[in-house]
Amino acid sequence: MEFKELLKKSSSELNSLLLEYRSELFTLRFKNQSSNLEQSHKIAQIRKIIARILTIISQKNLQENPKPKKLTKKQKKAKKFILSHKPKSLKSHFRSHIKPLLAPKIQNKIAKPVEMSAQNE
Repeated sequence: MEFKELLKKSSSELNSLLLEYRSELFTLRFKNQSSNLEQSHKIAQIRKIIARILTIISQKNLQENPKPKKLTKKQKKAKKFILSHKPKSLKSHFRSHIKPLLAPKIQNKIAKPVEMSAQNE
């Protein structure tokens, strides 16, 4: 199928064609693996048709839902502020925020075996 022909079709028709061609591609790949496919060039042709269909579907989606508008200066500043206050790495975040929270729990676990050994003596 040519690109111009596909452009004329509706989105539901394109989705049904996509399913049809994907199933055909599956059977051709299966036949190719079992060495029963004489015309292996059909695999490439169908892959190109599938790519065309997906391109048209994405173009129609962009026409229906255009890209969001650009951010204003205030929104850009707010975004920069949020991004600048994130930790540089996961390791530094762990050291500064999570490790102090875990410290009392770790100390309690260490202290209990020491107390038990003191009682046994």
